[in-house]
Amino acid sequence: MFGKHWQRAEGIVLARDVASVTDGSITYRYIVEVRADGLEPFRAIAKPPIIAVDFWPPDVGQAVGVLFDARSHRVRFDRHDTRLSARAHDRDRRLRFDATLREHPRSRRATDADRLELLSF
Repeated sequence: MFGKHWQRAEGIVLARDVASVTDGSITYRYIVEVRADGLEPFRAIAKPPIIAVDFWPPDVGQAVGVLFDARSHRVRFDRHDTRLSARAHDRDRRLRFDATLREHPRSRRATDADRLELLSF
């Protein structure tokens, strides 16, 4: 009876703002539009998990998994969504890097965006 009844849904990140700055570390808060089956879409603020060991901050416009309580409309990010996993992003970056090395030199010409992506990790 008491407490939250968290349900999974898809959310679209609409905005990001600085929530706090502590010792040079920035914490953001996000406005997320939640789109759940059978419910009217709604907007709420979501913050990163308190223990954010494997959290990758979403970009504005990105679709991500969220958990919400239908009664209170409280929203939090779904920590099981690989789109929000720092480990998954790191693994994908390494796979793209390795795939670029294995490509035949004439298969494509490296673009400026490719070069910048490879330099940005």
